[in-house]
Amino acid sequence: MRGLYENQLIIEEGGHYTFAPVLNNLRRHSFSRSDFSADENGFLVYTGNDEGIRLERGIHVTEENGWIDWGRAVSEGNVDFAMIRIGTRQETSEFTQEEMEITGRTTAQELAGDSDGQETTVSVDGQATAGSAAVDSEGGSSDTGAVADDGIVMIPDAYFETNMYGATAAGLYVGAYYELAATSAVQAESEAAYVIGCLEPFRDYIRYPVAVYIQTPEKDSPLAVISRTVWTTNVLAFCRKIEQAGYVPLIFGDITGLVVRTDPSRLDSYGKWLIDESRDLYFPYEFKMWQYATTSNMPGIEGSTALDVMIARESGKNP
Repeated sequence: MRGLYENQLIIEEGGHYTFAPVLNNLRRHSFSRSDFSADENGFLVYTGNDEGIRLERGIHVTEENGWIDWGRAVSEGNVDFAMIRIGTRQETSEFTQEEMEITGRTTAQELAGDSDGQETTVSVDGQATAGSAAVDSEGGSSDTGAVADDGIVMIPDAYFETNMYGATAAGLYVGAYYELAATSAVQAESEAAYVIGCLEPFRDYIRYPVAVYIQTPEKDSPLAVISRTVWTTNVLAFCRKIEQAGYVPLIFGDITGLVVRTDPSRLDSYGKWLIDESRDLYFPYEFKMWQYATTSNMPGIEGSTALDVMIARESGKNP
């Protein structure tokens, strides 16, 4: 089907298809599937013609991995960097009057994206029918909760501090990521402030970006009903606050999160961390980091570990 619509991205999620226009004014990557292969250990290798490209090997880990032998991960796993999960926040569908005023909404239902609970389909020409949602064709170490500035309970990753200390002690470069659960820009800024506080003890050791993960919400989650515009505004609010704190923001997600759930035309100034384990690189826009596989054979780590690469130039600067 994709071959029939060269100027459209066709994205499937939960049995439904979204047609999103390819935005030619956005920065594009120049890679093809044939530019990459896997070595005997399953690590990604660049085999393309650009001699300036190099891949930095990384992983990202969570509390689900338990205690990690970082020494083995570095010495036997040949890892260059690690992205450490910070946590998320307790989801809520409650909206304050201040949040509704800031976003220009007048009711909680409007702030949530005017959802009527119907299943979503999107027509090829971008015209939504009843119960549909069109993508804009213009492209225009504790496991207890902490309380954020707005009183919402944060849920830190139980191994965040342990992993930060372990990875840096093993000589790895580190970055971090956070699972956004905000339903408004006010909440997104509050979550970013929480992240900044968590990172402060490690500020001198963070050499990689601080990413915001656009998660795939459950059907009964408040996040499932907020609009594309609100999602995008929330991601922007988070990234701007992270940037103001002196970190490099990165937006983490699969093609649905980066194209359907949010508007890529409004997020083009921030780097992307793409999840694409199919390695078909159907996502057309520029990305800086890539989750390309999951393995259960990483030395020093139990369970499944996500494998990533940072795409860099020989000068050491990311493209």
